[in-house]
Amino acid sequence: MTLLLADQNLKFCRKVCDRGYIIEKGQIMHQGDMEEIWQDEALIKKYLVL
Repeated sequence: MTLLLADQNLKFCRKVCDRGYIIEKGQIMHQGDMEEIWQDEALIKKYLVL
């Protein structure tokens, strides 16, 4: 099943998603497994909320 979830709360998304896409101004800036995103501190600081 595919579900589009638009949220900045990484803790919530990590619980319900396998993959994540960081989109800024209509362009995909980053994509990967949620665990990969969870480990990237610079990405979290720039785009997400814990």
